[in-house]
Amino acid sequence: LDSVIFQCIVFLFMAMYCMFYVLTRGEALKESLWRYTKPAGYGLILIFSCEFIIRAIAQGGERFFRPGLHKAEVFTLGCGMISIMWSSYNTNAIEEGTAYTPSGQSQAVLLIMHRLLRMLGIYYQVSASEWAAQSVLDAHGYRMFMSKLGDLVV
Repeated sequence: LDSVIFQCIVFLFMAMYCMFYVLTRGEALKESLWRYTKPAGYGLILIFSCEFIIRAIAQGGERFFRPGLHKAEVFTLGCGMISIMWSSYNTNAIEEGTAYTPSGQSQAVLLIMHRLLRMLGIYYQVSASEWAAQSVLDAHGYRMFMSKLGDLVV
């Protein structure tokens, strides 16, 4: 899950969803693209849910929520998923103009913020395991220590 290829695929899928969602709000392409937002939204929710569950189980269940970075990531993911669920579930009502819909910009900002937090955690190797760094600051300090004194540590 931490590979660059997987993260790029998820980011590409997320960008496609945001593009479909934003384009369906315009009058010119609305009728031809609105059908794609619902399955793309549910697919994105499935990907994010599976990734979150696998990561939480792999990092010790409740311990996953210890690092502050993970808490921020879960909050942005939760808000983004609620926004996606609302707009995907109400696709027909949104098309008819009878339901409130979150703006495409708010969904894109939440999802991009989540992906940036995820990439920051991958880059600094923040993990909830007992032997890994618990925050970005700890991980950065560990990197600095190992770069200067790594030869002394066996």
